[in-house]
Amino acid sequence: MKLKDYNWALEGLAALILFVAFILMWIRMDEVSDIVVKLTGLGILFFTFVRIVPIIKSRNDKDYVLVMFTEMLVSLIAGVLMLFLTDNVVSASNNLYSFSRLSGIVLFLRGVSHFWTTSKRYELHDIVSFIVHVVFLSFGFLFLWNNNLQGKSIVIVVMILSIFLSGYFGYRTFKGYNTYRIQKMNALKVNDYLVKKEDKTINVDPTHIEGKINPKKIEEPKEERPKVDVN
Repeated sequence: MKLKDYNWALEGLAALILFVAFILMWIRMDEVSDIVVKLTGLGILFFTFVRIVPIIKSRNDKDYVLVMFTEMLVSLIAGVLMLFLTDNVVSASNNLYSFSRLSGIVLFLRGVSHFWTTSKRYELHDIVSFIVHVVFLSFGFLFLWNNNLQGKSIVIVVMILSIFLSGYFGYRTFKGYNTYRIQKMNALKVNDYLVKKEDKTINVDPTHIEGKINPKKIEEPKEERPKVDVN
């Protein structure tokens, strides 16, 4: 058996963790929504900092650098507000720095920056990046216009994904364990067969084998002639 034969155990653990996460999110909806806002801010800061050095090294065009650093500056401000001023962001539902509008402007600027840089031939794009940034533009504009994105909305989406993935990994665990048991039984049968075959080879009468290898020569019987008494 190899380590990959136990993937079902890891998938079962993932299913359990996702199910527990679903229960916790269901019970602690308000607290989890605040955590989601913090994690969103942390994610924005992370992906912004990761892009700084590659952008600086990629091109020296002033308009390119200006557009990209403007986008990153706005993203940094939004990320800091979400991460360190979470209560203000959550309560400011009608202000410019609400969670919905901060998320919207980050997504919208990312989409605009991408299509501007690709139209200027500063960057190339493929079909995947095209679709992703169209989604960014669409949802960014929607969140800015309607201002209806809340932490609870993301929690609900995450809950749906959690329960779906928990069921998926649970099914994979059942299927994987069933395959694992079949492999174990097949390995046991093969081992029993080999042991029996070995036993049959060992339990042969050694005298019988010796007789075939070194057959004994059968000596002819000595003839004893009758003695004649001449006297």
